[in-house]
Amino acid sequence: MKNIYHKITIQPLFYLFLFLVLVTGQIKSFISLMIVILFHEFGHITVALIFKWNIKRIIVLPFGCLTEFQEKLNKPIYQEFLILIAGPIFQILLFVFYKSSFHYPLLLFNLLPIYPLDGSKLVFLIWNIIGSYYYSYVVTFIIS
Repeated sequence: MKNIYHKITIQPLFYLFLFLVLVTGQIKSFISLMIVILFHEFGHITVALIFKWNIKRIIVLPFGCLTEFQEKLNKPIYQEFLILIAGPIFQILLFVFYKSSFHYPLLLFNLLPIYPLDGSKLVFLIWNIIGSYYYSYVVTFIIS
């Protein structure tokens, strides 16, 4: 695998969130939350690297992560789908070894059809099979 550590960007608001976590003493919950979130994102990244997708950057946000790809728009739908479901699958596999109260809420929240969550990407891919690329984006943003 490529060295992708230099592509990780931590959003400044994350540091404020981390400060609030330290002040309120919620360190254990924060670490548990970040383990689940990072493992979920690791699933997306792993499958993207298997398909040799170019990762532009990985952004660590206060309540999640976002991976930006530097790819052409017309990638095979099966690759996009496998990258999409890799995050939830990795998260479910993590649940087998690491029980956390954050697993199900994060999994269900992430699958909501709200942009930029995984659920909106799933809606986009389903509509992309049915209709045009433009129509898929319109439907995705209307549902979102």
